[in-house]
Amino acid sequence: MSDTDTDTDTDTDTDAAANFLGGHARPCDEVMALAKRLARADRIGLARQLLDQLHEPKALTDGPLNHERIRATALKSALWTSKDPDLPTSLRHDRALQILGAAYPLDDAALDGNAEVLGIAGGICKRRWQDLGQLQDLQRAAGFYECGALGPLGDDAYAQINAAYTEDQLAAAGDQPDNRRRRIGKSVRQKNLWASFGSGSLPST
Repeated sequence: MSDTDTDTDTDTDTDAAANFLGGHARPCDEVMALAKRLARADRIGLARQLLDQLHEPKALTDGPLNHERIRATALKSALWTSKDPDLPTSLRHDRALQILGAAYPLDDAALDGNAEVLGIAGGICKRRWQDLGQLQDLQRAAGFYECGALGPLGDDAYAQINAAYTEDQLAAAGDQPDNRRRRIGKSVRQKNLWASFGSGSLPST
């Protein structure tokens, strides 16, 4: 596909998004697919707005969101909110955590091992730390990643790799890990994840 074709597709998707945001109802799956295409085209802010609109009355032709769809959309909504350059830095990460926390009990041990949810939560806190430089955000990111790392590696071992990465950053900052974090960090390194997936090339979430 040429750059011209890609630009045309993006323009078409942008028009479709404007149409939906303007009040023209569409099926949920169609809106989700549209939002994902826009996000891949670096239209993160517009993709986020589409997911916000899903919660409006009569926005969908196939009825309001059920519990399963609310949880599914919360994952993307939180991720894109945290990454949205159109939102103020001091606001976007906090709002993202609120969105994710409304759908999932982030501090509940029942989520331990859920690399997808806790990986997104860790990523939000990591970006907050990178943007604002507050150590407590890095500590919280490490906690989420480490709990997510208790589960399977998955396709990219995102939670496990970032558990090791944030542990390294905390050590460099002079923060002393407690026994639980030290144990998880050792387990991560024993699996040679840095060698397997490439040191310095963290999966992006």
